[in-house]
Amino acid sequence: MALKRKRFLVLTALVIAVSILMCSCSRTSVTEHDDKAGLLELAESFFAKMKEGVNVVITVKNGDTTLFVETVDGENSFVEYPDGHRNYALKMGSDYYSATDMKDYTYKMPGEGYYRSAYCTFLSFVKLLDLVQSEAETEYRSCLREEKKTGTATFTFEVASADLLMKLNASSENGLVQSLTYTKDDSANDTHVVQEMTFEYGTARVTVPDIANWEDRTAPN
Repeated sequence: MALKRKRFLVLTALVIAVSILMCSCSRTSVTEHDDKAGLLELAESFFAKMKEGVNVVITVKNGDTTLFVETVDGENSFVEYPDGHRNYALKMGSDYYSATDMKDYTYKMPGEGYYRSAYCTFLSFVKLLDLVQSEAETEYRSCLREEKKTGTATFTFEVASADLLMKLNASSENGLVQSLTYTKDDSANDTHVVQEMTFEYGTARVTVPDIANWEDRTAPN
């Protein structure tokens, strides 16, 4: 009798342990905010790995029209527009540059601030959010859902005011964004923007141009 009871207790303990393990492995965490600071915090968390020097090519489209293609190769990147001109973010040793090649005109702007503005251009909407005034009539809704077992996550936000509506839906796997759709309706300026982004990892290559003789726009006249 004692042996049966011991086996039962051991079996029960094993079932409880497995149940706890399964719950911890499949646990989904959901974080929501309804204020500007919280939205920006979730955005920074969701896109953090994209700013760590990943290797990715991002194609940004509005419908069938390609707006630009961004190539990020570690700490260097460039954005190429349909007309062929390129805007680079370059880290050369301890020096930082934003540099632009417009085919018939080239220039550079040294400094980490310029570099940061040019690096990961596809995340420009996050920078735009930081400029939105946190007024009483502006509504913020954001949600970050993370599935620990699969390493997947989804991030959504919506910012609404009298004349502005911005929405985002994005998904990621192990911190790397897989899909992203961003929309912006600005009735004050009568503009409607829809950006759909696709991500291709492991194929990016940035050939650093020789910018020694490019015009320095920050140099005193």
